[in-house]
Amino acid sequence: MSISFYPLIKRALKRELKNAVNVGLGKKFIVISDLHLGKKDGADQFKQCEENLFLALKHYADQGYQLIIAGDCFELWEQNTIEDIIKTYKHIFRFIKKHYQNYYILTGNHDSNILNCDYVKNIITKNLYKSIKCNNILITHGHRGEINIPFTNVGIRILAWLQRKDYLKSRDLKRTANDISRRHCNNLHKAQQALKINLICGHTHNPRIEHTYINLRNKKPITSKFYANSGFCSYLDGSVDVLECTDGILILQKFKK
Repeated sequence: MSISFYPLIKRALKRELKNAVNVGLGKKFIVISDLHLGKKDGADQFKQCEENLFLALKHYADQGYQLIIAGDCFELWEQNTIEDIIKTYKHIFRFIKKHYQNYYILTGNHDSNILNCDYVKNIITKNLYKSIKCNNILITHGHRGEINIPFTNVGIRILAWLQRKDYLKSRDLKRTANDISRRHCNNLHKAQQALKINLICGHTHNPRIEHTYINLRNKKPITSKFYANSGFCSYLDGSVDVLECTDGILILQKFKK
């Protein structure tokens, strides 16, 4: 069970802001996240989205955008190996290497152990980080500060202690995955506002742009701080979300053939 605590999330974001790698991005870039690439077996969430991801990647490559994959590119919780995943989807990475001059891969909770993986750095990219900063924006996966408690004897004792200390209500135990996702997204937004930063995350599979003054209809540039979530690239209907940034304007796009 995942539990989202605002104080821990705020502290984690402060740490991410301090430790993030500064990179140079132009005025046009896209952020995608949560592909959860597998081996095209029954546990592979991404396989039905492959065609639409290629549509999106080609669309933005033709226009000279840069690419950021903001975590959980690889699904390593399903007994997959990174070598098997890359061999299965090698054509995706070949396309990215050929058509994107600059691209970055950030680690998430499902692929955190690839950060120092020489195989990934040699085959895909050396631009492999936890978090990056560019154009006054912090880009990170967004899972840090979240607590995962297993339903074991120890986990149940922890949950009971949290309830006794009033950190956790009984209704929290009944939350659905969507409830937990929305709550974590709201906590990320709240922490972003408190820290007065521009923040782009993935992780929650909950695409959104939170900005008081953004006006996409009139295409006015961003004038104050924002929180944006890049959404999901493993929908059952095959669609993929893309967060597009063009000259300071943020737009969420969905690609579905």
